[in-house]
Amino acid sequence: MAEKYGPSGGTGGGPYDIQPPIETNTTLDTTPWVISSIEFKSGAHLDSITVAYRNIATQEIRFTPVVGGSGGGPNPPLTMEKGVHIWHFKGFFWQYVDQLTIEYGKDNPGLSYTTNWNSIGDAATDFDYEVESGKEVIGFWGRGGLYIDSIGVHVRKTIE
Repeated sequence: MAEKYGPSGGTGGGPYDIQPPIETNTTLDTTPWVISSIEFKSGAHLDSITVAYRNIATQEIRFTPVVGGSGGGPNPPLTMEKGVHIWHFKGFFWQYVDQLTIEYGKDNPGLSYTTNWNSIGDAATDFDYEVESGKEVIGFWGRGGLYIDSIGVHVRKTIE
């Protein structure tokens, strides 16, 4: 059964929930969609998130609406090849999510992706979610407005 980790961060903004397409007769656990790529924009904080999902049967790609604000500079997209999964999700926050690091790959340890390397003040709090073996991050949830105020992840059993 799908699980939620988090969210971590501030309390401002409104709620958001990024999930793969849920079609007739599917649930978050059984939908044939996986993360294909994630685009983050950031500056001093994490500004926005956009996720592309890939259908493992048809290879169709669908993009989610942008969550967060319009500021920040683009980071290279995090592209997930077939069989590659996010297994570790950590970062720092104060009022907003200030930094996010995602570790991913077919094996642990794998590759690492960090949204920004701005200095983190003494008031920042860290968060750290490690996904169990055999599970994958399938979406994000939390609160956002001009920035991503808080972030958590949806996790399910790996399907690809």
